[in-house]
Amino acid sequence: MPDSATKAAWLDAGAVEFQQRGYNATGIAALAARSGALKGSFYNYFPSKEAFALEVIAGYCGAAGLEILAGDAPPDERIRAHFEHLRRELRRRGDAFGCLLGNFAGEVAADNPVIRGAIEAAFDGWAGLLADAIAEAQPDHADSAGPRAQLLIDAWEGALLRAKVTADPAPVEAFLASTLTLVLDA
Repeated sequence: MPDSATKAAWLDAGAVEFQQRGYNATGIAALAARSGALKGSFYNYFPSKEAFALEVIAGYCGAAGLEILAGDAPPDERIRAHFEHLRRELRRRGDAFGCLLGNFAGEVAADNPVIRGAIEAAFDGWAGLLADAIAEAQPDHADSAGPRAQLLIDAWEGALLRAKVTADPAPVEAFLASTLTLVLDA
């Protein structure tokens, strides 16, 4: 019978392997080696690599600090705290690996409608929480909160992509120093 600790080890391994190697280059053998589980046990926990990826994506989103956006602090502070949380997570995982959602979007979304749907739903949920916080911060401009939330996400993902290319976290720091202020003060 599958146990939860082994399943968690598989998922943790998947988060790292997908982040470092990508979806297509990650095989069951590498996942087994990283998780410490037997290669043959993978299908006791997951019906397919695609289903496994969906669970990894869900876990990644669960650790993204989205609850910060709905907290009790003033909304502009929540938005900044959320992106600061994302930066800390980025550093913890290694700056060079970017955002798992962005990585999946760039590599798999065009070819896999199931994973594309999961990524789209994750981005939409994130944008909705950001838009709510922006609208709360600036009720007189609530009608533009949705597009500004999308802009923040697009700018964040772009900063992560540039940071990967340059092997320098400066674009992320620039996002935190200027983009947030520009969008939130608009």
